[in-house]
Amino acid sequence: MNQVELPVKASYLTYSNCAGAAGVLANVKRYGTYWFIDHCVEWVLKIDHTAKSYTLSIPYSSPWDLSYTSEEAIRCLFIKRCFHKLVKRLLGSFYYLYFWGADRFYLGNNDSHEMEDGLIAGYDDDCGTYTIVGRKAGVYGRYKVSQDALYRAIYSDYADDKNVIHAFRIIDISESVLDLKMLENKLFAYLYPKTQNENVYTGIEVYNHFPAIFDYGFASQAQIYDVFYAHKAIMLDRIKKIEDHIICGPEWYMRYNRLIEKLQMVGDKDFLSRRNQQLLMEFQAEEFAILTNLLNGIRHHD
Repeated sequence: MNQVELPVKASYLTYSNCAGAAGVLANVKRYGTYWFIDHCVEWVLKIDHTAKSYTLSIPYSSPWDLSYTSEEAIRCLFIKRCFHKLVKRLLGSFYYLYFWGADRFYLGNNDSHEMEDGLIAGYDDDCGTYTIVGRKAGVYGRYKVSQDALYRAIYSDYADDKNVIHAFRIIDISESVLDLKMLENKLFAYLYPKTQNENVYTGIEVYNHFPAIFDYGFASQAQIYDVFYAHKAIMLDRIKKIEDHIICGPEWYMRYNRLIEKLQMVGDKDFLSRRNQQLLMEFQAEEFAILTNLLNGIRHHD
């Protein structure tokens, strides 16, 4: 076989290559998308006031978190002589291959020697390329690299000498519907979060602490922006699936979608600006109202 292309659908999570790989694996099968909708309700804001730094993340957004994949880790050092043969054999057996510790310089993603990760999802021997899924020039998607370039990136003197390729395969399971009980519990926890740490915030409470990071610079602004909309994209699909399941009109979905569209008009450059603070607070209030109605709909569903 001269060519293999594994299915790749759009990922919810494009703010990092690792999270993006989880999103790609989740969307291969419908039950994978449902798994994300059931589990990825929460988000976590961590603030280091001393270092004036912050991160926003979505738990369960790693390829290792998915319950319907099998995984094998292969030390790159041990497969140097048979790298291409093994990679192509695994791709031909429907394994997605996540690599890390490669030298970004050879992948055309940077002019300097920095660490890179990504998902290998195909190869074409006629063109001598691999299909990589990840971020390139700030855009998450599929791109082609020469087979020789990927080899040099992984075995570069600047690469991590302990780098590993993780082979993920989707395990066929019976089709499942949404777990309404799980969603009820997770939505309640999102709407009424418990205080865990003075520097760690979850659920609807996260909005209240965006103002605290407005004066900390904009180094992480793109990451905050990307995680915010990934979280809202999953929430939007969650609302749609729940509305379909409990057989009611699309009112909540439409209201939530309008919220997202209104906020997206601001753009990432002004996302954490003080003038956008009021709009974020309005989003918080409307989201609380919509999700409260959704939670009540689940509770009263027969």
